[in-house]
Amino acid sequence: MISNHVIKYLDREGIRFSDDSEVLRKESRDMTYMSPFLSRFSDIVGDIIVYPVNEDEVIKIVELCIEE
Repeated sequence: MISNHVIKYLDREGIRFSDDSEVLRKESRDMTYMSPFLSRFSDIVGDIIVYPVNEDEVIKIVELCIEE
């Protein structure tokens, strides 16, 4: 579960994100289900999806991840 601190930070910085369960389920899907080894991870769902639009936003997101 994502903390309120993270959500408030992203809101304050104007970084678009989603923590909607349907969006998370859809966006967390990749090709791991095709691999016999990786298929056991195919049901893992992310806590949050962020949509940075420039390098500055990516840097802020990475810094936030390091803090958390």
